[in-house]
Amino acid sequence: MVDSNSQMLRLGAAASDLFKGDVPGGAYSLTRKGGVKIYCPLAGTINGVSNVAQYVPGTVSVNGFTLFQTDGIVFESSQNNRFSLPCYLTFTWGTNDSELPTGQYSGYVRFVATVVPPGSGNGTGPILQ
Repeated sequence: MVDSNSQMLRLGAAASDLFKGDVPGGAYSLTRKGGVKIYCPLAGTINGVSNVAQYVPGTVSVNGFTLFQTDGIVFESSQNNRFSLPCYLTFTWGTNDSELPTGQYSGYVRFVATVVPPGSGNGTGPILQ
C-alpha cells in the first residue's frame, strides 16, 4: 500500500543480481532480466507511459550487494490531493547456465516512491540519486 499527501508519485525500483549462499559477487548468480513491472491497479501513468521501469545507469550499494536502479514512472490517483493505493512490483531474474547448482539465491530490492509536484514534468531518469 502506498500512501501520500500528493496525487502524483514517481515510482521506481532498484535490484541486485541474486547470488548463491548470500555471497555478493560469488561464482553462482542469477542476473536481472528486462525491466521492473510496476502496477497500481487504481492509478494511471502520466501521458500513457508504459508501466515497466527500465534499468538505467547508476547503482547503489546495500550490505555489499550492488543494486541497479530503474527510471521512474509517474502515477496519478483519482483521489483529491492524495495517493492511497495498492501497488505491485514484478522483478525477473534468469540465467543461461543450465548446470547452475540448486540452493537459495538472494539479493536486495528496493521500492522507491517520491512526490511529484503538479506541473513538474514526466519524471524520467534514475529513481535514486
